[in-house]
Amino acid sequence: MNPKEKYISTLIFKHLQGICTIQESRKLRNWIEEDINNKKLFNRCINFDYIKEDLALLNSFDAKKSWKKRKKYKRLLFIKWFVAASILLGTLLFIPTDFWKKGAIEVLSKNKRKPVNSQIQNNSVQLILADGKKIKLNDPLELNTDTFILSGKNIIPVVSSINSAEKENILEIQVSNTKIYSFTLPDSSKVWLNSNSNIQFPSQFNHAQRIVSIQGEAYFEVKPNKKQPFIVKTNLGDIRVLGTSFNIKNYNNGFEATLVEGNIEIKTKKYTKQIKPLEKAIIAQGEIGLYTADLEKDLAWKQNIFLFRNDKLSEIIPQIENWYGIQSQYKTNKTPDETFSGTINRDVSLKQIINILNHSSAHQFHIQNNQLIISETKL
Repeated sequence: MNPKEKYISTLIFKHLQGICTIQESRKLRNWIEEDINNKKLFNRCINFDYIKEDLALLNSFDAKKSWKKRKKYKRLLFIKWFVAASILLGTLLFIPTDFWKKGAIEVLSKNKRKPVNSQIQNNSVQLILADGKKIKLNDPLELNTDTFILSGKNIIPVVSSINSAEKENILEIQVSNTKIYSFTLPDSSKVWLNSNSNIQFPSQFNHAQRIVSIQGEAYFEVKPNKKQPFIVKTNLGDIRVLGTSFNIKNYNNGFEATLVEGNIEIKTKKYTKQIKPLEKAIIAQGEIGLYTADLEKDLAWKQNIFLFRNDKLSEIIPQIENWYGIQSQYKTNKTPDETFSGTINRDVSLKQIINILNHSSAHQFHIQNNQLIISETKL
């Protein structure tokens, strides 16, 4: 390949990442428009099925074939270089940890596709008012006072038929599957909610403390205020904050808190622990364990990606369940112990995730009645 072709393959990758500069985007567009074959090649580069097909064809290609097929060989070399550029620049590869031993690699594109549940995308975040009224949210939410909510350009009353003097005015935001939602609390603290998560908070914090309740996963950037501690309540324990950035995961299968900066204190019925920056606390069986945090991995969901580093299939499946809103069932003699490494953009469809698993694992995966079925080793 000549330098120009290598440069174009890099631009295509950066285009998929959404990191092209204006000048680079213009160059890529000009290249696509100058030749119909360039457009066809571009379309193949952004389609996982075509990449897989071309790599397989390249492995069996006979360079002594006709000139027409040599032109195809040139296209295949371009695809191969595009894949190599993707690897070097950090794009998606989802591969078994021991793939080098197998002498093969399953290459998976990071092409953004509509989520499988795209039909409910705009309805997947809702605000529940104190009187039970539900409001769909399509824009980032900013709360200003205890009497109204500013959602985009719309002012939504918080107190409707309910008397705020009789009952505390608690709001709730619920995020469904295939969705991440960010908003600002009344004290200007910022929150990011992962899929299948919800948070409860008052429309206006009192002067003594700021209390929120979380179920699911959330990332907080808390506005410092020593006179008004920030407290996150969960079913397993509370987190007391003065001003900090941290991630909390509180699903049914466990509790984790990862501290990015500042300081937090975790309190359970039995223990109280101070957490330092770059530490992760895990509550299991009533005990609080402290570990070194992998911030890139722990916060990958906030960047809208799955990130796996030598993770077991049993650790990966729950993340897929949570994001796509499905359940799984193992039809195997024992839980698979395969490990995988790689990143996957969360915008891919559930169908594509199944394809990724089937091409990367020794097991078989399929969807049946909204369940992910994991079957025995493929023949």
